Amino acid sequence: MTGWVHKKSEHLGKMNKRFLVMNPDEGTLIHYSSKEDYPNKPRGVIPLKRITQVKSKKGGLFNKTLFYFQV
Repeated sequence: MTGWVHKKSEHLGKMNKRFLVMNPDEGTLIHYSSKEDYPNKPRGVIPLKRITQVKSKKGGLFNKTLFYFQV
């Protein structure tokens, strides 16, 4: 699975757009600054076992269902 996410900055709370790749075979989420950086310039790898919570919420942009996860 691949797609865009908005990642909340730790320091200023700013929302940064990132390209995310989920690899269930390796159990990882890999994020990139842009789609052009995939697959050679990852910014970070998050083991799926570190995700502590997933929530969905209807609303937001174009009334789509949004998913939130906490690491």
